[in-house]
Amino acid sequence: MSLYFIFTMRNCLYKFENHNHAQEVMNSDGMIFWNNKIMNVHGKLKRKSLRIISNFQLEAVKISKHISFVRKMAHYSAVSEQFLNMPLAEKRKFYACGNNFVTLENIPTVDKMFHCDRNVELAKKFSLWQGDITSLEINAIVNAANSALRVGGGVDGAIHRAAGKELSKETATLGGCAPGCAKITHGYRLPAKYVIHTVGPTDGNPETLKSCYKNCFDICNKKALKSIVMKIDVYYKICVNLKIFKAFPCVGTGIYGFPNDKACEIAVTTALEWLKTTENMETMNRIIFCVFLDLDKNLYMEKLKEIFTS
Repeated sequence: MSLYFIFTMRNCLYKFENHNHAQEVMNSDGMIFWNNKIMNVHGKLKRKSLRIISNFQLEAVKISKHISFVRKMAHYSAVSEQFLNMPLAEKRKFYACGNNFVTLENIPTVDKMFHCDRNVELAKKFSLWQGDITSLEINAIVNAANSALRVGGGVDGAIHRAAGKELSKETATLGGCAPGCAKITHGYRLPAKYVIHTVGPTDGNPETLKSCYKNCFDICNKKALKSIVMKIDVYYKICVNLKIFKAFPCVGTGIYGFPNDKACEIAVTTALEWLKTTENMETMNRIIFCVFLDLDKNLYMEKLKEIFTS
């Protein structure tokens, strides 16, 4: 037997058990939930044909939370679309970095940083950049997040501060993120249009770290982004700019204690492996390894020279 529920604007929940009763309330002011599907209704609610179910308060709370979630998502969508469609000159007024933003054109590729005589075409896909990831004006940056996707410290905190309160409110709707996985949000007041949040390993598992990068790359493909920068402290450090452009920070190396040299090795080799397919090679324009410390810069420079020079 099908059960129908009506949630009125007064937070009351009613149940009726047949189609005739359903027809009687099609002109109500509430919302009809028919086999867990929402139907919009309007008009006058005929309460006499309904009976209040015993647990209406509990069910009303559940439905109220669902409606609140839908409204929040609609709000985030509207705000994010406002920033996405805003003229660039206008959006730049919101940047936390002011006029100190960095465009993709100002980040040299590896083949411009030193002479490359091996894998030259691949070298044109990579960059090494030292600085503040929140100043990069590209399509997406990667955030080294915690599993709850709550505002943290380090790179995570810096990204949230620069993006504005809308970012933390949107991440709160995502239900967290497991280590090795990735989820995408809008960038709001950041120079970057999107933020891809990924959670590095807390147990030193290299496969989890590899998964972080692979899932971020896959999200870029699905969203057809033009550029992306990754900075995942403890988190690993890889910035990517894709046609899809993408920027990666050092994922897993910060508070989670993943060795910097091992993280560097995984970041570079995973990116190279991902680029092996023709489709990914054509889709990805640039992978930017974003670092902050001189130690990390030297590690990445040595690794890149090992790959692209004889």
